Amino acid sequence: MRAQDLWWRLEWHRVQAMRGLGGTVEDRGNVVLVLNPELPAKGFNFACKVDAGESSKEQVIDYVVEAFRGKGLTPHFQLWSITRPADFGVDLWQRGFQEDGELDVMVWKKPASLPTPPDVRVHAVSGRADREAAVEIVLRGFDFPIAWKDVLMSSLGEEADQVAGQTFLADVGGKPAGVAALVRTGEKISGIYSVATLPEFRRRGVATALSLRCIDAYQDSDDEVLALQVLHGSEAQRLYEKLGFETAYALTLHSLP
Repeated sequence: MRAQDLWWRLEWHRVQAMRGLGGTVEDRGNVVLVLNPELPAKGFNFACKVDAGESSKEQVIDYVVEAFRGKGLTPHFQLWSITRPADFGVDLWQRGFQEDGELDVMVWKKPASLPTPPDVRVHAVSGRADREAAVEIVLRGFDFPIAWKDVLMSSLGEEADQVAGQTFLADVGGKPAGVAALVRTGEKISGIYSVATLPEFRRRGVATALSLRCIDAYQDSDDEVLALQVLHGSEAQRLYEKLGFETAYALTLHSLP
C-alpha cells in the first residue's frame, strides 16, 4: 500500500471516530470539518484534509472561522504534509492563526518490548457502574469539565453508524485506575483513543497494560491497521514506541485565539 493511500485511510478513520462521540462531520471537498460543540476542546473540533486551490484558500479559511465561531469554538486546523497548497500554513499565520504543536499519527508495526505489568488488571467495560468509572477517569485524567460527563456517558452507550468500540478499564489493587478505548470504523482500521490514568496511579504501568490489551483486541479482529495519535515528543509517544508503534505522518496544529 502506498504511504499516502494509508494516510488518507487513517485521516478518514480519525474523522469517523469523532462521529462516534456524537460529533458532526462536514466534507466540503476542499476541507473536512469535525464539530462537537458539546465537547468544546480542540481535539474534538478541527478542520482537516485541506485540499484547496490558490483561488479558494481564503474561502476555506473564512468558512472554517465562521463555522467555528458560530458554535462558540476556537477555529482549529490540523494540517498534514500533503495539504494543498503546500504553503497553506503561511496563509493561516497571515490571518492570525498560531502554531499549536504537532500531533504524530502512529501505526503499530511490531510486538511490544514491554511486558504486561503484573499489578494491573484490565477488563472490558460492562454495565453502568463500569461506564461511570471509565468516564470519571477520562474527566480527571484529561482535566475535562465535569459538565461533559453526560455527553461522554452517552458516547459509551451509543455507537454511530459504521463505528464500533470497546472500552477497557484498568484496576490497581481493586480500584479503578485507568481507561482506554479501541475504536473500529469499518475501514479495516482500529484506533486507540482516550488512554487516561488517574494521577495517583501514574507511573505504575496502567497505560502500558491498557495499550497491550488494545493491541490484543486488535489482533483478534480482522482489521489491517492499528493506529493512534499522540503529541510529538511527549512521554506518551516514547511509551508507544516501546510498544511497537512508529510514526506514519505528522499533523501541525494551528489555532485562532
